[in-house]
Amino acid sequence: MSTSEFTFSQGVVTSVNGFTIRRDIGGRVIYRDGGQEIRINSEFLASPHGIILYGKKSQRLSDLQQRGILSNVVRALEYMGYPVELQESEYDGP
Repeated sequence: MSTSEFTFSQGVVTSVNGFTIRRDIGGRVIYRDGGQEIRINSEFLASPHGIILYGKKSQRLSDLQQRGILSNVVRALEYMGYPVELQESEYDGP
């Protein structure tokens, strides 16, 4: 018997690993894990059905942390039935 890592309720995907994701009105994906919240710019596509995530390098997080977060988000969105395309860009802040 196979069990899923995720559950979905009231617009929020919750992982057994403790993180959640949801969409906000501004088109972003909100990732929460413990006290940490990360907003990822995204674009939901109608045809073909899917989502583009716009990942930026962060000076607050290591590359390993960023890859882990993006991996979590991609798995959760795929659980919801969205094919995901990731477009990463270099950090452009001060």
